[in-house]
Amino acid sequence: MRCFNLVSRGFLSDNLKMGNLALSSSLVIVAATCSLLFMILALDRKERSLWTFTLAYAAAGTAFALIPLQSRLNPWISVAFAEIALFTAHLLLARGFRVFCGNKIKWPRRFWAYLAIEAAIVLVLMDDRHSTGLRTGAVSIGLILCGFECLLVFLREIPGVPDKTRRSLAGFISTFIAFQTIRITLLASLAATIHPFITAGTIEQYTYVITIIFFIIWFGAIMLLDSSRLIYEMARKNDLLESVALHDKLTGLFNRNSLDQVLKSEIERQDRYHAPLSLVLMDIDHFKRVNDLHGHDAGDRVLVEVAERVRGVIRESDMLFRWGGEEFLIISPETDGMGAGGLAEKLRIEIQAKPIDVAGAVTASFGVAERVEGESKDLWFQRVDQAMYRAKNSGRNRVEIWSAEQRLAAARLCINWQRGWNSGNIIIDREHRELVRLGNELLNTVISRAPSTDSLALFDDLATHIKTHFDNEEIILERVGYPDLAAHREIHRGLIVEIAGIRERFVENSSNPAPLFELLVNKIIMEHMLSADTQFFHYLGGKPAGGDLPLPEGSGKENEYGIDLEPPD
Repeated sequence: MRCFNLVSRGFLSDNLKMGNLALSSSLVIVAATCSLLFMILALDRKERSLWTFTLAYAAAGTAFALIPLQSRLNPWISVAFAEIALFTAHLLLARGFRVFCGNKIKWPRRFWAYLAIEAAIVLVLMDDRHSTGLRTGAVSIGLILCGFECLLVFLREIPGVPDKTRRSLAGFISTFIAFQTIRITLLASLAATIHPFITAGTIEQYTYVITIIFFIIWFGAIMLLDSSRLIYEMARKNDLLESVALHDKLTGLFNRNSLDQVLKSEIERQDRYHAPLSLVLMDIDHFKRVNDLHGHDAGDRVLVEVAERVRGVIRESDMLFRWGGEEFLIISPETDGMGAGGLAEKLRIEIQAKPIDVAGAVTASFGVAERVEGESKDLWFQRVDQAMYRAKNSGRNRVEIWSAEQRLAAARLCINWQRGWNSGNIIIDREHRELVRLGNELLNTVISRAPSTDSLALFDDLATHIKTHFDNEEIILERVGYPDLAAHREIHRGLIVEIAGIRERFVENSSNPAPLFELLVNKIIMEHMLSADTQFFHYLGGKPAGGDLPLPEGSGKENEYGIDLEPPD
């Protein structure tokens, strides 16, 4: 029986050696493959953590290749160097996780201490052939220490890694620590007593099998982390792109790109539930003057401050958009026209209540329109546009609420000539008056929903008059020796180009008076007549300066507009 046991042990020993050699070769293949894959990723991605993982698996592969050769090579190479290389591989894994998760410091000093102590223990125990178990246990203790270093990384939150993934990896590392602890326990038990079936060979085989599994899982864990981070970065960049596409960069408000989807949703909700829905259109008064006097940086600060004040007043359900330039739009669900008008009045008071440092007192004009069920978006926006421009034309810093009764008032909208607009030259003043008259006629034609052909003909009449007026004005200024005539002529040319652009917009939508207000009120009256033209008033001296101005052919004393171009005697 004893002889049978000895033969059985010898047979098992031979099988274990053959099995361990196969498992060791498998470990080498696994480690080399993983190292190669990490190197390919590192070459492509240029990330330090991937190079660290490449070195870790290369060191592990070297160790696994040397361990089976203990009987053939110098033990200082096949044993000492192999065990130190295996410990170094796990230290590099811990370091790789730290770098991967955002820790940018160099190799920690305690890692150098771990490596020095582990190497010293292995080298000291190499002199005693009876200390193999102690040396192996010391290596396992070192690997447990590396496991705790990895565990520390995953006990904290990691940007881009979901908590569920992080906890799973922490559990895996805890299992690795438990495996090494069991290995130490088995080695200690084997050293204390003799077991018929638990031998150094079986422990070694157990170690090889579990190590193969762990090194494959280590690789999978790193790939899982990398995938989680890539998905997180992609989602973050998509959110950033969406934010840039849907939000105004300066104020952070929703922009016009985001408006269509919101409007569609709100209009559908109103039509389904018959709830009121209103628009508030807000325009900062004399904003161009802020830019001209204080610079565009000051203008930007005004826009940001006004946006913050509006945000502080509106409800959470209200949606605020930067409509363009100095205009803001508020969609107010569950709110009728009067309620939206009350909101606009609160905003008007809030904006003017406190001066803005860079620009002083700032005011705004508001137009309000409640949507009629079934009404198209374009018609709804036309009404709120008209309400806002009525507020502008009625003195600014006020709220105008569109109602059915106000349609007739809008049809009688008129830009009134002011005495302060007189230049002192009868020809220039009469042409300015005729410009205002033609503008009023065109505006009221558009508001009254006249045929688009009529509106376009009036627009062309107005454009022709403006061009003729600019030519006559330049002749007069040349006669009086106006020194800035060249610059003034350039302003005229720029306005002619802008008029052509506004005409294109008008052709696209001849029922919308907004471009006409832009042309007449902002471009011609505010920016030109009351700004650029006033610069030459004192050169005219209040006296006619165009007595011998050439007249259009066949006009006699009056041109085609019925204005006397010859000054009275």
